[in-house]
Amino acid sequence: MTYYKINHEIETNDIYISFEHATTLNNLVNGKGTKLDKINYEGNEPTDFYSLEGFAISKKAKDVFLSLNLPYLTFIPYTFYSIDSEQPLEIFLMKIENEINCIDYEESDLFILGDRIRRIKKLVFDPSFHIKEPCIFYLKGSSKLFINDEFKKIIIKNNLKGFEFIPVSEYKS
Repeated sequence: MTYYKINHEIETNDIYISFEHATTLNNLVNGKGTKLDKINYEGNEPTDFYSLEGFAISKKAKDVFLSLNLPYLTFIPYTFYSIDSEQPLEIFLMKIENEINCIDYEESDLFILGDRIRRIKKLVFDPSFHIKEPCIFYLKGSSKLFINDEFKKIIIKNNLKGFEFIPVSEYKS
């Protein structure tokens, strides 16, 4: 089974929410924030994945992920506004309550400070780690989002735009 780090892939003119809002979105998703100030998006071309940190997705992506009946996924509706025209954009913030410790620490090259992974030079998952059903999860000790082959296939089958898949064997941070 192959696993992937999931990233926001942005093409010219794609709609995106800037990196500066990542902490604010993270706080809202995790119940640490209240109503956000108005947050703007940039770009004009519709996509399904709007933010670097993986929280903001389209209604289409939300409906696809919701159909998987994953008990650890919840969605929070939110409206963003175009930085240029104030055009509203209804999106969903995705809350993922699935953190998995699947690292082979002997084979990986990590810098860990306290209980947090600060840098990844080489990442290897434990060879006994296998999840056959579609799965999206945070790597234990990290804010990095990963998926398995089955989840990737669903994204591709449904033509969801804006997702980049980096195999674990190639991922560094």
